[in-house]
Amino acid sequence: MPKTKDRVVIDAIVVDPPIVYPGETATITIVAHDGRGGPLNYEVSASEGTIEPTDEPNVFLWHVPETITPGRGVPIH
Repeated sequence: MPKTKDRVVIDAIVVDPPIVYPGETATITIVAHDGRGGPLNYEVSASEGTIEPTDEPNVFLWHVPETITPGRGVPIH
């Protein structure tokens, strides 16, 4: 198994607010670090809605679409 210093570690993914309804926007914050102390690049995508970058490289806005299939969650990758 690789040592932590040899890989990127995702410490947390925070979605605020944690419950989002159609037409709303959530802030997604990724808390991660490189085991070697190097800089990180972030890439986020969603199967529905749109992702918008912010001035912070680890913070994104997720704009939830107005219509979501009932009973279906929307994964964020």
